[in-house]
Amino acid sequence: MSSPNNPLAGIDNPEEQNIGDQIVASFRRQPPPVSPSAESTLGPLYQSRAEKSLPTDATRDEYKMGIGGRIMGTLANFLSGMGGRDPMVYTGPGATNNRYAQAEHKRLGELNALNNQISDAANLNEMNRKEYMLASQRADREAQRADNEAQRDAQQEMMDPDSVYLDNTTGKWKGKTFGGEIRETVPPRWFQQLQAKETMQTQRVKSTGQARADLADEYELKGKERRSYILTGKLPDDEYKAKQLQIREAELGLKRDEFKARQKPTISK
Repeated sequence: MSSPNNPLAGIDNPEEQNIGDQIVASFRRQPPPVSPSAESTLGPLYQSRAEKSLPTDATRDEYKMGIGGRIMGTLANFLSGMGGRDPMVYTGPGATNNRYAQAEHKRLGELNALNNQISDAANLNEMNRKEYMLASQRADREAQRADNEAQRDAQQEMMDPDSVYLDNTTGKWKGKTFGGEIRETVPPRWFQQLQAKETMQTQRVKSTGQARADLADEYELKGKERRSYILTGKLPDDEYKAKQLQIREAELGLKRDEFKARQKPTISK
């Protein structure tokens, strides 16, 4: 059963796929798995080889040559010497028995097997490293391709600013996307700025008109004189009221420059 934390969960027969195929098949679910560590694989083997590289302890009692072995070894060496050959068995201080020879033979066999395992594991790790590197490159290229496609799609959805126009039939602004589709869109920036400016001017005119209406009420302007003052800022003929209105307008910050040409000229007597 697949583990919940296994990045290959849900892939049919993952043991039949090499490492590269497993990574490519699963990279969309999770980030690619970490490359197998040579240290984690070879570490225990190196430790075992270090232990097996130590010769068998010949000082242990079980490996010491007994009296019978020494007698038999001495006899064999004597017969070998009679035949003009070198001694066959060492029977001097520290001599070991056949059990020691068997233990050493076993140790050397295991050491040779460990060397073969280390060599095979090192080759496998190198192959896995290359497979992982190639799979990671394929995954990166696939992710980059997906990003490029997403950016291209997003660009196709963007509105071409040079294509924006006002549809006189519907009264709505429309434009063409870079993908060629006609859509409704927001007004261009220059139009928004113009609207904002007109809104500010309208609000200012309303504010000025309201202020003049209040002043007209304050100084009891009536009829045409009242209407002209509110709409155009024309001062009344009464010099006292006109002077007082100018003072009040100055206090309220109302501008009069634009209405100077409309004022009735004062004739000095």
